[in-house]
Amino acid sequence: MMLKPKLHILNKEFYRYLMAGASTTILNITIYTALVFFDVRYYLANLITLIITKIYAYYINKQFVYHSYCPTKKAMFFEALRFYVCRVGTGIFDYFFVIISVEFFDFSKLYSKYFAIMIVILLNYYLGKKVIFKKATTNEIRTEN
Repeated sequence: MMLKPKLHILNKEFYRYLMAGASTTILNITIYTALVFFDVRYYLANLITLIITKIYAYYINKQFVYHSYCPTKKAMFFEALRFYVCRVGTGIFDYFFVIISVEFFDFSKLYSKYFAIMIVILLNYYLGKKVIFKKATTNEIRTEN
């Protein structure tokens, strides 16, 4: 009898997460390109794009990936707050990881960024599952009502 290893990362939820991330990336590129095409300054275009795509990413992760339910507006506010705080945190990690890899360890600029992206994808998935869109217990739901 051969045992199949159960890899948590290779589940349907993770594939939904990757699809959501791909759609967010496509949205990001599309909005930014369109804004720059219409002569919006690149830094303003990037800011607008980041705001729109982070809002989109929250809702697609909430609905499509993790199927999160918030019984109250307060619960949804704190869930969204956790999402944005975590994404800012992984963004900061990404930013400094690349700088440290290139400046202190003389790694390739491109490979450093690619490796940072892989780490950030895994971190965002883990944080989404365990910190942001965690399933509320029955007791937590009762105390919020």
